[in-house]
Amino acid sequence: MKSRIIRTAPLKQQNEGSETVSIPYQKAPTKVLVSNESAGYSRWAGFDGQRAWAQDSLKSYWGILNTPQRNSIMRESELYPGSRILRQYTDVRVSRKEKIGDGEAYVVEGKSPEDTTEEFYFDAQSGLLLRRHILEQTVFGKFQTQEDFEDYRGIGGAKMAFVMKWSSPGGAWGTRVSTKVLEVKQNEPIEDERFERAPASKP
Repeated sequence: MKSRIIRTAPLKQQNEGSETVSIPYQKAPTKVLVSNESAGYSRWAGFDGQRAWAQDSLKSYWGILNTPQRNSIMRESELYPGSRILRQYTDVRVSRKEKIGDGEAYVVEGKSPEDTTEEFYFDAQSGLLLRRHILEQTVFGKFQTQEDFEDYRGIGGAKMAFVMKWSSPGGAWGTRVSTKVLEVKQNEPIEDERFERAPASKP
């Protein structure tokens, strides 16, 4: 696959409206643009193959991202999450087998270039990625986030999760965010300029 465009929105939202719609654009081998758009405010972050940048529609922010931020964008926008663990992580190993729901999953651990520990849970039967667990060291201690992948469907000869659920512990401070894929376009022609700057037509 040479390119992919995905439209996602909050799980409760079935049609594009006032809610934010996220549109990741991906073009082989490494170009990425993540566009988060709503009626009142939009922001973009991209990597054009040489530099990573971010900008918002109010023009209150524009800047070149550092290497950790660039790496994060590229990992979060993987065409198939977990498919390039050996290239993007170090100290990769299968640590254990763990039960998830009614089935079991192999847990693969690795460290990102930013020294963040991550775990990938692959279904023992299908090999599909069911969960990603991130343990990040911050100035306030270790912070955990988890992403669950559900509703896999066939797209272009491969399977892709259509529901992603992010969560983090912490009681009142914990967060839960769920998104649903609205549309997928494979091998669409995407101009290289799209990855270099924010759309000029946006306010």
